[in-house]
Amino acid sequence: MTGDSVRQFYDERGWQPVDAETYVDTQLYGDHRPFVMAYIARTKARVAAVLAPTGRLFLDLGCGARPEMALSSAYARHVCVDFSLAGLSEARRKLGERGLYVMADVTALPFAPHQFDAVVSSHVIYHIPGQANQARAFREVHRMIAPGRAAAVLYANPYHVRYLDLTWGWKEAFHNARRLLGDLAARLRGRPHWAADRPGEEIVPAGELFYKAYPPPWVKRFLRPGATEIRCLGWLTRPFTRRWCRDTAFWRGFLRAVAWLEDRLPHLLAAGANYVLVVIRARDEARR
Repeated sequence: MTGDSVRQFYDERGWQPVDAETYVDTQLYGDHRPFVMAYIARTKARVAAVLAPTGRLFLDLGCGARPEMALSSAYARHVCVDFSLAGLSEARRKLGERGLYVMADVTALPFAPHQFDAVVSSHVIYHIPGQANQARAFREVHRMIAPGRAAAVLYANPYHVRYLDLTWGWKEAFHNARRLLGDLAARLRGRPHWAADRPGEEIVPAGELFYKAYPPPWVKRFLRPGATEIRCLGWLTRPFTRRWCRDTAFWRGFLRAVAWLEDRLPHLLAAGANYVLVVIRARDEARR
């Protein structure tokens, strides 16, 4: 299996409950204040818009303790896949008999191809160490999709963190402008890109979660032409909303305005978004 440290993080820490509705993972990586959740709801609507609303089998890859129940409510069965026993146990507690629960690695799924009417992988693949392993996971997503249906992969955009993070001050912005110029110069000289894998980078301190995202356009290199579309999922980060946003008329209006722009300019804003929505479609002529 890939990412043993990731599995250990979720089994021992990430899916430990804080209260009835919150886990350590959601406490660490989310901003759940109600007025911010209104903005987050728009990102969830973007995912729902690309998936078939009804069907027989819904595949939830890396479901953890938070299976995508709202997306699968009109499906006959919700198939939960994770390599964390703690996550699958929590998923079963929530879904019950409507769910099917499979402990597996998303880079090597134990299913026949083209069996699922919808596939979703929410903030999972960028926690898999190694570009080759992440590519295998994307190929597995593509292999699972039924003819004429679509998958939604929620993926991080490293360009945002490296160049565009709105929580930086002017010193950080200046530093990252210099970094951008350096990265461009390195590419022009044919040197390895900054996102290339480095030996040992998958080793993280105990209790921390491995993370590495690659520039989203790389996904199009190994899936068939026309199968992939990259849209903006959300521009704003948790550090930004926690640092700046308050429950006032101004900030509520600001969040609505950002969501409005993200809805109307999904492809343009994807280049700098914090998270992107990778839409993968299967050909109509594929056969189960």
